[in-house]
Amino acid sequence: MNDHPLPVGIDFSQKQAAIALLLPDGQPLEGHRTFANSTSGYVQAKRYLLDALHAQGLAGLDISGEATNYYWLPFFVRLADDPDLAAQEVQLFLLNPRWVRGFKKCFAPDDKTDAKDAFYIAERTRTRRPPVPWQPQTEWWPLRFYTRLRFHLAQALTREKNFAHVYLFLRCSAYHRTRPFSDTFGATSRRVLTALPALPALTAQPLAERANLLDGWSGHHLPDPLDNARKLQ
Repeated sequence: MNDHPLPVGIDFSQKQAAIALLLPDGQPLEGHRTFANSTSGYVQAKRYLLDALHAQGLAGLDISGEATNYYWLPFFVRLADDPDLAAQEVQLFLLNPRWVRGFKKCFAPDDKTDAKDAFYIAERTRTRRPPVPWQPQTEWWPLRFYTRLRFHLAQALTREKNFAHVYLFLRCSAYHRTRPFSDTFGATSRRVLTALPALPALTAQPLAERANLLDGWSGHHLPDPLDNARKLQ
């Protein structure tokens, strides 16, 4: 048996996984194969890899994938936990897309296709093997997904608030500048803004009466309702 592993590159998308196999010297073993990025597609891909490994008499599999969103994750988890691969020397490597883009610049300009990208992914690991293989580390996944989701929601909320400020400027251009409330989107401010058609009547009220109204709307949480009423005026 040859002591070298079989270099494998996988380019993931939502629908498919394009696989390229290289010989230990970097020559393509055969034309790329594409499999569905699903459970059934994984079963077919696994059989394809095992058949190629046994046919070449190589020592194991160096499987590399590009971290494209989370499209790679189910496939890699199955590779790591598959009992049929446990007897083989399988090393999984997850490549940052920036690594692959930088590596491709070492070659002549080429069209971007899944087949060619799979070759570059395999060749990058063959010539510049990452120091640490990928491991599932499932104990960290809940915290990882929660943190990223929270960051995404915070960005989305900020974007929508900025968008709302533009339209608020068209209706009440001084509202954000005078800041009648500390938080434009706080409970009391939202109560005022949802009453925008009646805002002239609200601002026409006597100061004390308007202050009492705002104090009630806030659940008596405003430190100085009179100051809020003045700024709103």
